[in-house]
Amino acid sequence: MQSFLESTFLPVMRSVLDPLHAVLNGLPPWTWRLAIVTYLLVGSLWVLFLSRESVFAGSPSESRRCDLRMWVPLVLIPYVLIYLFL
Repeated sequence: MQSFLESTFLPVMRSVLDPLHAVLNGLPPWTWRLAIVTYLLVGSLWVLFLSRESVFAGSPSESRRCDLRMWVPLVLIPYVLIYLFL
């Protein structure tokens, strides 16, 4: 299985990721952190603007504890703080 995955996906992933790594290696580390934190914060803010119908689709309850719009920022804020300061 491992040899199949390496022979199939490794060349494709290298062709896509090697140029990205070459660009990122030329940048200072603070830019990597800024890019990752921005990505996480934009995703967290995007979730807050989802409609109520799409958030609770298929949910057995529409209580506050099932509202993913509140859980995503609560989970990502500690993750971002840990990533920034550790």
